[in-house]
Amino acid sequence: MPTRYPLSCGALDTRDGGLVAVALPFALAVALPILWWLLVLGRSRRRSHRGPIDDAAEGGYQALGGKDPVYEDDGGGAGSGGESRGHGGGSPLPRTYILKGRVPLPVRQVFFSLQIAYTLIQSFSYLTSQSRSYATLTGLQYAAVSLCWCFATFADSVEFSSTPNPRASPLLLVCTALGALLQSAALSGCDEHFPDLTIRSGAWAYAWVCVLVAAYAVVTPVRVEETTIEPNPEQICYNLPDILLFTWFTPILNVADDKSKQVEASDLPNLMKADTAFENWSQFKAVLGDCESVDFEGPRRLWFKLWILTAPWFVPSAFFTVLAFLTPYITVVSMYVLLDYISSTSADDGADGEADDGGNGSQYSDAMVKASVAGFFVGPLLSAVCNVVTNHLQRRVAIKSRAALVQLLYRKAVRIDLTAHESKVGEIVNLMSSDIDNILNAVAYVHYVWVPLLQLVAAAVGLNYVIGTATWGGVVFMVAVVPVYIVGFGMLQKLQKLTLKKRDERLDVIQEVLQGVRIIKSCALERGFLERVHEKRVSELKVLRQLQNGWIFLVVLMTAMPSLTQTATFITDTVIIGNSLDAATAFTTMALMDQLRASMTIIPWCSQQLMMAAVSLGRINNFLARPEVDLTHRGAQANGKDATYGGGGGGGGDGGGGE
Repeated sequence: MPTRYPLSCGALDTRDGGLVAVALPFALAVALPILWWLLVLGRSRRRSHRGPIDDAAEGGYQALGGKDPVYEDDGGGAGSGGESRGHGGGSPLPRTYILKGRVPLPVRQVFFSLQIAYTLIQSFSYLTSQSRSYATLTGLQYAAVSLCWCFATFADSVEFSSTPNPRASPLLLVCTALGALLQSAALSGCDEHFPDLTIRSGAWAYAWVCVLVAAYAVVTPVRVEETTIEPNPEQICYNLPDILLFTWFTPILNVADDKSKQVEASDLPNLMKADTAFENWSQFKAVLGDCESVDFEGPRRLWFKLWILTAPWFVPSAFFTVLAFLTPYITVVSMYVLLDYISSTSADDGADGEADDGGNGSQYSDAMVKASVAGFFVGPLLSAVCNVVTNHLQRRVAIKSRAALVQLLYRKAVRIDLTAHESKVGEIVNLMSSDIDNILNAVAYVHYVWVPLLQLVAAAVGLNYVIGTATWGGVVFMVAVVPVYIVGFGMLQKLQKLTLKKRDERLDVIQEVLQGVRIIKSCALERGFLERVHEKRVSELKVLRQLQNGWIFLVVLMTAMPSLTQTATFITDTVIIGNSLDAATAFTTMALMDQLRASMTIIPWCSQQLMMAAVSLGRINNFLARPEVDLTHRGAQANGKDATYGGGGGGGGDGGGGE
């Protein structure tokens, strides 16, 4: 006799009883997470409608809600009730806000969301199937499993956001365990037995992994922080959908609803502590170590230190960048499956062949075909969400990196010896503007260098699966163009260095004009200085024109490469090998080539940014190594030695300036 799945609740086998006997236990098990969700939702709403005095007296969780202050009696009003306490002449009590770590809840919501998506797909597949035994009952069972996981996730989210408890409720573990048990019971109607290795058995194991995640949340406390400063809306945005859809930004946009007044800085929410200039520089200074010193020997590796500084945003941006590049392949796979399914079923029309698996004459099951149709909508949606989140995280990395670099250069600028020949004001201005921008683009968007390579590999694997040996015709064509890229990028790097040098020379002349504008106007020297500025500008534009022409050539070549590669692949497949193209192969190959084109388009821009950043980093390293003003005399004066600076006319001190 076949072995049941462990913990499969054999009493709920769909073959052993009728609809009521099987559905009743499922309904009772689903009722628990629903009741838990209603309980925490009602408690959260009661808390939000309570007065500020009651909240302060309880010392509980303060959401970003009420603005009314809590007043403290100055005496005489202790027994007069809430009215005197709320409107007396006392001083307002500071409101305490409790902030939690933002990582644990979204992480387990990711696990639970995948489980919910799988059970919904299974429920829809069984409810719409006409060929499976016990299909309707099994579909309803999977729907009950989905509801159990959904309401358990909702209740966990509300409780995490509205209570100060550092751990998840034990009901989360109970509800997720019930969901896993229900899923195990639903497997009894799937004609599968333990230990068959199928997608359903893998999903059964994944359900118990989610139970372990819930158990970890119950026993492990999250980071809890108390503060009297009203938090930024992003700090109290814990739910995964709110983070992905940026609903925390709505309170910031609502500031501008009042059209009768100008929006001021005081109307905006407070910055998060990690985003303040003081905190940002404190962290960056600890990361820098001795790199800020003039006597530092060896490479400073500022780019690596900036990644360490922005790691909480830099690492997630890498993850979402990978997802943003890989999610379009959902549409490609869906297209191939659907076209192949249509081709196979059309070929079997009028024939007496029997269906292979799903009763439709195709190698694909009904569930896979339906999932492919959904993939046309889910793929672009996931890709759009991942792109938006990636851009947000990369912007955060860029802003924090800019603040750190500007403070680093400013601290160096106030200590540098401007009398030295190589130290010029125009160069410092250029370092704080153009060079920092070049470095930021490379630091924030460096993932666009290696992630497209993964996309190239994925596209190559897909092409090899779809069109086979003909893929090598396109690969040979792409490899033949690599030497052109190497020579071209080498020339562009030299032109980039020369462009920045010419720009420094132009800014030096402009700075000289601005500093001596009165003398220039008094002596009528405008024409001569205008000619100097024009000469420097023409020299800079000449080099810049060469740089842009080189980039035009390389970008055109890289943009045309996917189309040329596609042509070479089709010629190899049809002319050389002699195969015939069907609709599924042709359209899927074109879709994969489109992904290849996206990678080939973004690589030139990333290469340009890396080269510009390398040049700018070298300039900043040279600037940090410049000699500084000797301030030893200030130290001697502070130690009480007989040293004066700038004359001694002040009398009033202990030193002998007056005599």
